[in-house]
Amino acid sequence: MSRVTKPGGYFYVIFGNPGGLLEKEVWPALRKSYRKNDEFKELIDNLNPADFSGLFKTMADGMKKNAGEKFNHSKLAPLFDLDFRTTLQNLIQVPKRFILEITEDVILDWFKKNNFQTPKRCKRYVKRENIRKYFSPLHFDNTSRISNLLYGPGNYEFIARKKA
Repeated sequence: MSRVTKPGGYFYVIFGNPGGLLEKEVWPALRKSYRKNDEFKELIDNLNPADFSGLFKTMADGMKKNAGEKFNHSKLAPLFDLDFRTTLQNLIQVPKRFILEITEDVILDWFKKNNFQTPKRCKRYVKRENIRKYFSPLHFDNTSRISNLLYGPGNYEFIARKKA
């Protein structure tokens, strides 16, 4: 990439999330179950937003019947939309995700060695309209112990200009 970036040109790169419990433990465990458990595979392959809505209705009915508690599932169901379903499928159906164990220092060193000036780490906040909107702040700002544990350092996004 350095070779084809013209002098004075900008190079922008994104390295996906390199870690955290979700990427290193939870998703691989679900992928393993997907490959070995036919019932789970069938559920994931055919998952749709109505499945979540039905699940929340069952929960609400059970809470009312068994504990006398009300649970308004109609507000929760829209948070589990087609985008969320597709995200789950993308994370679980893939046989294996390649995780590049890389650090910010390695990336900065690469820029320096390849004649780039003032590399800057960028961050983009992706606004979501489903359940992921509640987790996006943790993925974006990983300064808390819990978010760092779940997501690791987040995506590495950098831009730098090649020396003229």
